[in-house]
Amino acid sequence: NIFPIDEVQEILEMVRLAAQGGNRHLDINPLAVYSFFTSRCKSNLHIVLCFSPIGSAFRLRLRMYPSLVNCCTIDWFEAWPEDALERVAHRYLAQISVTNEVKEAAVVVCKHFHVTARDLADDFFKATGRKTYITSGSYLNLIRLYSTLITEKQDEVMGAKMRYVGGLDQLDYAASQVAEMRKELEELQPKLKVAAAETVAMIK
Repeated sequence: NIFPIDEVQEILEMVRLAAQGGNRHLDINPLAVYSFFTSRCKSNLHIVLCFSPIGSAFRLRLRMYPSLVNCCTIDWFEAWPEDALERVAHRYLAQISVTNEVKEAAVVVCKHFHVTARDLADDFFKATGRKTYITSGSYLNLIRLYSTLITEKQDEVMGAKMRYVGGLDQLDYAASQVAEMRKELEELQPKLKVAAAETVAMIK
């Protein structure tokens, strides 16, 4: 009862030829076609579930759905070695627009943070018996956060630079206008003196 009737009919029409093995004249009933469709789905459909081991939710889900253990292939990812951390960081930081020296320094720092946090988590477990997981996902989040911050700061600096450049252009324009006005005033000085003398003569 996953599909409504009209969708079931469309499915049957789409897979009928495959269910007939390419022979259009082969008589096959709708139930056999639908059975072929479901078996094809079972063989081709792959679902990937990702669970974090942090907290009690993982154990609760396993108790509620034991098929997650019985009917799934479980891939448990161990801690990444340091060379893998470096390669992943290089891959993720390749898109940011900074110098190679800055990228290399960022790779070293990100790797150092992750390895140090992992070691501290082991020490914490030995001291308290409480497990703290430093996963590869947290390492990827660290790299993404760095990439986001560097991009935001670059945009912020570029915006400030454009504002300063615009301000300097306006100051240059204002200075040129003042110089032109001063030149015009200097050229008008003789005319103003003549006009002033004529005005005084008329008054007398």
